[in-house]
Amino acid sequence: MKVHFIDKSEDTCVMFLCESLKFYNVSKSIKKVVNDILDGVPRCEILEKYKMKAEAYDNICRILSEDPVEDVTGEKTDTLYRLVLNVTNKCNLNCKYCYAEGGNYSSSECLMSKETAKAAIDLFYSRYKAIKVIQFFGGEPLLNEPVIRFACQYITELYESGKIEMLPQFGTISNGTIYSDALAETISKYNISITFSIDGPKPIHDSMRVYKNGDGSFGRILNNIEKYNQFSVSPMAAEVTYNARHTENNYSVIDTIKYLKDDLRIPNVHIVPVSGDESVDYKLQNRDSFNDAVDEAFREKSENDKDYSFTYLSRIIKSLKTRKSNKYLCEAGISNYSVSCRGDVYPCFMFTDVDEFRMGNIFDPVPVFENPMFTEMKKKLKSFSKYKYEKCKNCFNNRVCSGCLGTNYFNSNDIDYTPDEECEMQKKLTEKVLIRLSDMV
Repeated sequence: MKVHFIDKSEDTCVMFLCESLKFYNVSKSIKKVVNDILDGVPRCEILEKYKMKAEAYDNICRILSEDPVEDVTGEKTDTLYRLVLNVTNKCNLNCKYCYAEGGNYSSSECLMSKETAKAAIDLFYSRYKAIKVIQFFGGEPLLNEPVIRFACQYITELYESGKIEMLPQFGTISNGTIYSDALAETISKYNISITFSIDGPKPIHDSMRVYKNGDGSFGRILNNIEKYNQFSVSPMAAEVTYNARHTENNYSVIDTIKYLKDDLRIPNVHIVPVSGDESVDYKLQNRDSFNDAVDEAFREKSENDKDYSFTYLSRIIKSLKTRKSNKYLCEAGISNYSVSCRGDVYPCFMFTDVDEFRMGNIFDPVPVFENPMFTEMKKKLKSFSKYKYEKCKNCFNNRVCSGCLGTNYFNSNDIDYTPDEECEMQKKLTEKVLIRLSDMV
């Protein structure tokens, strides 16, 4: 049993049982007892050393011997969690930190055709009885509204005719600069959950998310959010790339979340630190603001009943409360797949046009799921385990943390290797959450 201690005060600490995901407030003297037990000190010596009753010792041993939590992955035999349709690799913006080379993934621009969308949908429904989420991606996906509308209509007809068992949740991630009455009608009719990419107030946003001519996009986005808010029946979300422009403007993670939730009335916020090497001027010097945000979010919830949670925080809390673990960093190629606008299949949209991750094409004579590229890539992805991988296996946080294979690949050329700064941030976040949750016990 792995145990991790987090100091709370001079006399107390949190004892985190890393494999069972349970935690306890304990004294520093109990910490010494536990460490002796883990070091193999004989029972009789411990009882004598700490003048301890046998019943108390046995109770500690019982706690330490609890079974590990069940490892749960998103993979199901007949259900796929997410299918991403890259309906275009065109984009009207040129965000400075875009991993997709301005949206086109370093290939010629194209729009997914209705034929390709139908073939992709038919292919995956031939393998799975149900798909929980269908996500439209790009580029800027709203540049291809006709195919989004076609796909939603086609899938709805399959469901209404009884050919599929459940209607998926439709979603899209958009830069927010595109609006039309047809789009609004489609989003409303098919209950499409829309996530806007927006980094915060105008000075910060417009320094990074710009048009091809360098102009900022904030004004257009703000206007369109108000318009879509009138039509969309699904809660909107925001996706934020937190970067050096935020810190230069003394704008913390929690400031950003408050702005989006309170001022723009966007209920869900996904905020991540920017990726990039040391040569880029937007790289964060540190990630302290994410760590600070945990305390602030808990305090606001306690004092004002305000929800300023964000994805990292929510995932950690959910993992600890449900006591469920996942050996994978993410579900790319396990319960998630992506289809490019030309019909190529990848484990995730981030790998679009990266040849080594191509798993086949939906129009290949041999069905994608039967070709060697698919089976070999699937085998490679499934072989990974945080509990066995050298960098991860001894980490106290390996049953709580999550990651992104795409970000790993673009940072280190190794999908399994999570950068140290990401690991350290997530460990600090988990420790902060454990302290705050232990205060509520």
